[in-house]
Amino acid sequence: MGWFGGDKGGLVWPLALAVALLTVGPPARAAQPSSARPLALVEAVRLTLANNANISLAQQDVAASQGSLDITRGAFDLTLSSNISQGHVFTPLAQLYRQAYGRTFQTTNTTSFQLGAQKLLRSGLTLQPNVTVSRMHDTLDYPELPASQASVNFAVIVPLLQGLGERAVGAQERAAQYQLEGVRQDYLQAAAANVYTAVADYWSLLEYQTIVTVYADSEQRAAKLLEESTALVEADQLPRSEITNLRANLDLKSAQRLSAASDLSSAQEALANSLGLGDQGFDGPVAVDDFPYQADVESIAGGLATEKFKQMALANRADLKSAKLKEKSANETLVAALDGLKPKLNLTLSAGYSGLSEDEAYSSYYRSLGDGVYGLNAVGSLNLEFPPANTAARGQVAASRAALQQSKIVLTDTQRQVLLGVASAVRELRASAQQVRLAREAVASYQRAVQDERLKLKLGTSTILAVIQVEDQLTSALLNEADARQRLATAVARIRYETGTLITGDPTAARFSVGSITTPPQADGSR
Repeated sequence: MGWFGGDKGGLVWPLALAVALLTVGPPARAAQPSSARPLALVEAVRLTLANNANISLAQQDVAASQGSLDITRGAFDLTLSSNISQGHVFTPLAQLYRQAYGRTFQTTNTTSFQLGAQKLLRSGLTLQPNVTVSRMHDTLDYPELPASQASVNFAVIVPLLQGLGERAVGAQERAAQYQLEGVRQDYLQAAAANVYTAVADYWSLLEYQTIVTVYADSEQRAAKLLEESTALVEADQLPRSEITNLRANLDLKSAQRLSAASDLSSAQEALANSLGLGDQGFDGPVAVDDFPYQADVESIAGGLATEKFKQMALANRADLKSAKLKEKSANETLVAALDGLKPKLNLTLSAGYSGLSEDEAYSSYYRSLGDGVYGLNAVGSLNLEFPPANTAARGQVAASRAALQQSKIVLTDTQRQVLLGVASAVRELRASAQQVRLAREAVASYQRAVQDERLKLKLGTSTILAVIQVEDQLTSALLNEADARQRLATAVARIRYETGTLITGDPTAARFSVGSITTPPQADGSR
């Protein structure tokens, strides 16, 4: 019996196989686990912002930096102090007093109250008002009536070298403020970076879902071909040796589907990690949004202006803003360190008065603030403090200068990376758009090739192996198209990330739409 002749069928088996190939149903959707979680792209972004650990850690860094700023501001807080004391003291008397008073010691009962305040101004001046009132009753000077004494004093400490002027005194506070603003930008950058990762993982998951579908369809066609061929063998219309090749083809397609299913599981795990999801009783997320740009894929590359996108990135990128702010913070820290090299030379000026009230009534305790006042007290003093080696201050200056240089290096390198990333993202987006166009054309060509090969088989001018080969080429073209569409979708998200337009404003209140994630920013700066 020959393949195309003989008295048992002639062209019967090729025609039967052609019918079998032509009656294979449309591509089947890959079966998803019943406990899988359908997930839209916008929901994936929101889950990332709400649950991603890296974003939460960056948010806590903001809270910690706010605390550091409050610590530095605490130096300018008003500080109140008070003290109440009660004393009973025995004092031995000298011989002269023993003879005069006829006793060997005196006893003194003292009640004292002190209230003070201190306030450092950002100019460097320190204000110190103080009020002290005491009531004393002893056996010598005030044996009959107690005496209440008061002292009111207001002091101003004027730094003449170290700590003089707002530039020096407020340097640490300004450094902490710039640091806080920089850390806030780090938080925004962490949000943008992790959202970009989540979007890329989402498109990667969709690609693997498509791959599983493609391999499942290929497996289905191979099974159908084997089934029909087996029937022909049983009818003695096909050599039995063909079954071995067809079984191997089916086994290969099944192995490819299982391998793709394993890769799909890994993609689900990667997306779950990006979203901050745990093992919550479902097999994994399932992407339900399709790839963008179903048609007119070339239009995406029409509005890409690299130089304008670079300017957009320089204006919007949070990591670049952070680097600039941290350079300012390091500069203020150096200002504070240089001030520490100066000696401490402080002029203290104080003025006040003293009062006295001698009355048994306890109200005299407070009347001493106004009774017995005879004049204004005034004191001036000059205090110098300076370590000759000043090792600690010199070390602080050296460390601060190094930190400033590091911040300048980081700023320069961040700007370099930002500009390089924008240029690379634009090239990638253009290439991806072209890849999608070519991949679609390849799929269309191989679909026609499959139809042609089936027709040739029907006419008896082709073979099963030729049909299998062109079917495999169609499968490869479909896989390449899925990869190209995934690359294009990810490239769009990347150009958003690189230009700093993926997330705008506070991530906790940000609003998203599919369009804001799946379309490039406009070259005119609109988002």
